[in-house]
Amino acid sequence: MSWWEVALLVPLAGGVLLGIAGSVLPLLPGPPLILAVGAGYAWVTGFRHLGSTTLIALAVLTAASMVVDWLAGALGAAGAGASRLAVITATVLGVAGLFLGPWWAVVALPLLGVAAVERIAGRSTRRSLRAAAGVGIGTVVSGILRVTISVAMGLIIVFGFLSS
Repeated sequence: MSWWEVALLVPLAGGVLLGIAGSVLPLLPGPPLILAVGAGYAWVTGFRHLGSTTLIALAVLTAASMVVDWLAGALGAAGAGASRLAVITATVLGVAGLFLGPWWAVVALPLLGVAAVERIAGRSTRRSLRAAAGVGIGTVVSGILRVTISVAMGLIIVFGFLSS
């Protein structure tokens, strides 16, 4: 291993750690950042430390993380017995929250939207709040899965590097 490959470990580690932090912090795409850092490091080092199989695994985990993120609130609402319209509302507002406002909008918009849709549809306050709680639980589970996937991606990069 050459000195410049060792020197690249610092930004690689920093990028992976930033990606793991981004799996918690809104507006910082954690898993896609880890994938980009791993792909960049693989390319710069001529794919000696991270090969195509590793990059494919990272890409699959990134895609899985994104799907979990987009569906978490909707699945939580559905699991709590929300109506079809409330589930659609949770999905749309969850994605919209990523682009429309402060970090808390990702959680608040689907929660409030589902509760409002359920109340407008004539359901009881208790049932509306239960559906909103389902969105909240789905969002928390999504966050836990996103962090877990990000840590797994970081470990894949570390093991790929160490095994070469």
